[in-house]
Amino acid sequence: MSSVYARGWSCFVLMGLAWALDSRAAPEPTDTMKFELRIAKQPLDEALQELARQSGVQVIYLSSLTEGMQSPGVSGKYTLAEALNKLLAGSGLTFRMINARAVQIRKAAGPPP
Repeated sequence: MSSVYARGWSCFVLMGLAWALDSRAAPEPTDTMKFELRIAKQPLDEALQELARQSGVQVIYLSSLTEGMQSPGVSGKYTLAEALNKLLAGSGLTFRMINARAVQIRKAAGPPP
């Protein structure tokens, strides 16, 4: 009976260890964390999707915002803000960090009246 208990306990410990290692494998992005990005010049919506895939950050936007727009792409090590500034350059769009794992793309505020 004690060997069954020990096996159950060791299985529980291994599951806990796997969970701890998994949660450490994907650290929360920070303002200074740099990502190695390879995003080609392409339609802006596809570039934003690729940024989300490569960085692990959720990028939220209405598809109508990016319709017909092109992105110059980025290649190299960039913080999330640097990459977004390059991808959105000249588009009239900006971004807002919702939390460490999500960013919202939106229209840039116009000049004050």
